[in-house]
Amino acid sequence: MILARHPDEAQVAALLEDYRVSLVIRPVMEILIPGFLYGVYAVLYGICLNLLRKRKTPNHVLYIIMMTALFLSATAGLALNITSVIISGFQNLKDGVLNSTSHPFPPTTCVEHELIRAQIRN
Repeated sequence: MILARHPDEAQVAALLEDYRVSLVIRPVMEILIPGFLYGVYAVLYGICLNLLRKRKTPNHVLYIIMMTALFLSATAGLALNITSVIISGFQNLKDGVLNSTSHPFPPTTCVEHELIRAQIRN
């Protein structure tokens, strides 16, 4: 495949859309979806704890300990996920690296990205 020297406007628009997805939408979704599921899990955890305290089964203390361990594990996983998304976002902004390989003209830095936008304006 031979690549043209200058991308056309449609290719640059697609490239800008890909950058918007990789820099804005993807990190937001990587935080919102797990956060929502964690909220559902927290409600279910509270309901289960309440039921176990009211209905004392033979092993209710063991069940409470195991459920609490799972809940703490889910909490740690969510915290690590959010931390990872934030750190990678700041790293991308600091380096100016935009992760896109799906287009024929993927600029690797913000400087090259601005050069392409300037070419379209001219």
